[in-house]
Amino acid sequence: MFVLEWKPEITIGDVLTAISTILAAIGLVFAGLQLRQNALVQRAQFLLDITERYFEDSDVRRFYYKLDYREFTFKDSSVQEFYYKLDCKDFDPDFKKFIGSDEERWLDQLIYIFIKL
Repeated sequence: MFVLEWKPEITIGDVLTAISTILAAIGLVFAGLQLRQNALVQRAQFLLDITERYFEDSDVRRFYYKLDYREFTFKDSSVQEFYYKLDCKDFDPDFKKFIGSDEERWLDQLIYIFIKL
């Protein structure tokens, strides 16, 4: 049977074990700080990449401003009946076809850009 016994003397092995434990703890703290710094840099780089991608296409930016200023309304054939049933004042029988249009492509690109955020 193994019994622990208290010995009042300190050996060189005890000192080396204590030093190695302290060094390991210090290394762990520095590794954690480095990982945190790396995560911040990667997040900043990601946001920079998204911003550059957004600003490189002027048509997509213009379309975003149309959405933001509510100058673009989505009136696809699938929602035409919805407007008609609600008797909305916004109902436009000569609505612009959205499918296959530039607006659809720009909206897809905006969604793809912003979904990564």
